[in-house]
Amino acid sequence: MARLTVFFGLMLILSCGTICSSALTTFSLEDKLQELEIRLEAKIEAKNAQLEEKVTQLEAQLKLNNELRQDLAFKIIQLEAKNDQLEVKIGKLEAKVEQQDSLLTSLLREKNERTAAASTDSVRPIGNNQSPVAINGLPSSCGDLALIGHTLSGIYSVMGSAKMESVFCDFTKLPDDAGFQKWIGYVDVKSVPVHFYVQRNSEFYTIGIPITFDLARLCRAERKFTRFCAKSKVGDWI
Repeated sequence: MARLTVFFGLMLILSCGTICSSALTTFSLEDKLQELEIRLEAKIEAKNAQLEEKVTQLEAQLKLNNELRQDLAFKIIQLEAKNDQLEVKIGKLEAKVEQQDSLLTSLLREKNERTAAASTDSVRPIGNNQSPVAINGLPSSCGDLALIGHTLSGIYSVMGSAKMESVFCDFTKLPDDAGFQKWIGYVDVKSVPVHFYVQRNSEFYTIGIPITFDLARLCRAERKFTRFCAKSKVGDWI
């Protein structure tokens, strides 16, 4: 009887241990599952946060890229407009350079023509290597001008028989050739100007003698300080 009681007691203890062990095992699995769920949710939330942050960064980068693209497009438009302006300016400068080249060419051609004409005029067939000589008085002809060294053809003033005369000298010809000297006309030359303006303080009635004066306002003539104004040479004067 005692042995049977002990046996049932042991069986009861074993049964209780098995039930308690099963309960503990079940409780431990639920805790682990819940813990795993919590960890998984935390990881998912962290991953979502990372993804959202990454999306935000990408959106910001995309916005920045769009702004940069717009800036680049605007700069390209500005550069194209600047390029057009430079092309127009280059065209104007090229036209101006071409105009200046044409003007310079014309000036050089004119200079060369004048140099050639001067060289042609300077070769006068008066004599072989004839040197200029001195003459007495004023030159009276193109021949005299050639003798004193004139070589360029042109209009000169020479002393005629009574008055100064204007003549054209063609030094490319010989003195005996026709057209070496061409008479143009007289030259109105006043070699000694005479101007006077005088006053008297009293009346003068004497005939046949020069009129004296007391005050000389202007007297560009001979014998100013003798109370007489006279022209220096014979000729027509007013």
